[in-house]
Amino acid sequence: MSLFKRVLLAILIGVVAWGLAYLLGLIIGLIPFISPVGGFIQLVSPLVGVVVGLYYLLTGRQEVL
Repeated sequence: MSLFKRVLLAILIGVVAWGLAYLLGLIIGLIPFISPVGGFIQLVSPLVGVVVGLYYLLTGRQEVL
């Protein structure tokens, strides 16, 4: 796979991971007694997307564990 395609795929994977983390934070934020946890997850979701995208770019693997 060319480097350009790998970078584009890493960006796509990062955006999807960011979106999923953000949605998870929104859902958890609806539960009254743990809503601060949902807010925290929403806050760090861009960082999650960047880390997952960089992980894929550097290792070429999609699974984390």
